[in-house]
Amino acid sequence: MYYGIVSDATQREPGGGIAVRVGLLHLHYRDDSGVLDEQCKARANKAVSLLRKGKIDQIYFTVPKKRGDELAHAMCLYLTGARVPRKKIVIAACGGNTLGEIESCAARLARGDSVVSISSWYHLPRILCIWLLRGRLVNLAASAGGNFIDIALEPFKFGYALVKWGRLF
Repeated sequence: MYYGIVSDATQREPGGGIAVRVGLLHLHYRDDSGVLDEQCKARANKAVSLLRKGKIDQIYFTVPKKRGDELAHAMCLYLTGARVPRKKIVIAACGGNTLGEIESCAARLARGDSVVSISSWYHLPRILCIWLLRGRLVNLAASAGGNFIDIALEPFKFGYALVKWGRLF
């Protein structure tokens, strides 16, 4: 079953005025084959928990523009298998890095909307930095897990990102 990219859950009535609490699910994947690793599932489980507790209204995530259908399909199956209504899942094909995820989400936010960025604990400082550089406050939600390689590489990714952001902002 094809779920499609960018659902109608992002549509609003002009001036409708109801603020949306968005859970930005930062996916973790090695390729776009549609295989969800344990870290990705832990992040998704955190998003589902926040949705059930009423902390967020929808789960938003991005997939790569090229060949992202498999990943979108796998995550939708995982989330709907956890009893998340399809209308609460928003997907955008915009790339796959942290900066791209945040820019895509920020572009869809209206005044008054709030965001909870959901990721592994070691990834949250970089996420917070990007949101603050964009001039937006954000709530953070840490999921369990993380493998040694990702944790060891995070300081280098953060350093590279700071250099890259220095040219972007």
